[in-house]
Amino acid sequence: MKWNIDINCDLGEGAKNDEKIMPLINSCNIACGGHYGTDITIEKAVKLAKKHGVKIGAHPSFPDPINFGRAIMEIDSETLKKSIIEQVLRFQRIATKFDMSMNHVKLHGALYNQAAKDIKVAQIAVEALLQIGTDYAIFTPHNSALEEMGQPHFRIIPEVFIDRTYQTDGSLTPRSKANAMIIDPVKAWNQIKNCHLNNKVRTITNEFISLKGKTYCIHGDASHSLNILYYIKDQLTHA
Repeated sequence: MKWNIDINCDLGEGAKNDEKIMPLINSCNIACGGHYGTDITIEKAVKLAKKHGVKIGAHPSFPDPINFGRAIMEIDSETLKKSIIEQVLRFQRIATKFDMSMNHVKLHGALYNQAAKDIKVAQIAVEALLQIGTDYAIFTPHNSALEEMGQPHFRIIPEVFIDRTYQTDGSLTPRSKANAMIIDPVKAWNQIKNCHLNNKVRTITNEFISLKGKTYCIHGDASHSLNILYYIKDQLTHA
């Protein structure tokens, strides 16, 4: 039986592996100026995705390139809302230029994590996206605040990370911790397999928790990404 697995990756972020990663994934999240990205980098990623038949999504973040969008930013709600709208519209404008449509939006970094657990941040994000339209999906953790706020308006696609470890409460292990990343291809494959077959993932304390995923993310800026993707591709051909 062939597994219907969607693997996504954050691209257009200045990493060097985009051209090698793109043929190995199904969806990509393209940085659109908040934490990284110019019209040139967005165009390059969109054209590469089109070449390989990969679905494209906007990857907005806190407007914080200094910290690459990975730090919580003190910002008022209207400024954040305006920034999200500008980032996504910028992405859409460029995608349209190449006859590509936006399949989804996935928040980046600290904004993704905050919107997952803070209902106020989730509401800001949803209100911003509603001003753009609703004919696209949102990638978000299952049972998150963003899922709750977005569910009435958008198609929600729950996401699980291939190369990140999880805490017992279902949150990602902070990157500041030594065991935050999964670099072993076998462990990464097991993360997908457990989730796809059983809606569960193994935590850092070696317990299983319920977690639903319909798309699986790997980080394009990590040195281990290609090895993991090659291994997963091989496993999927025999699944």
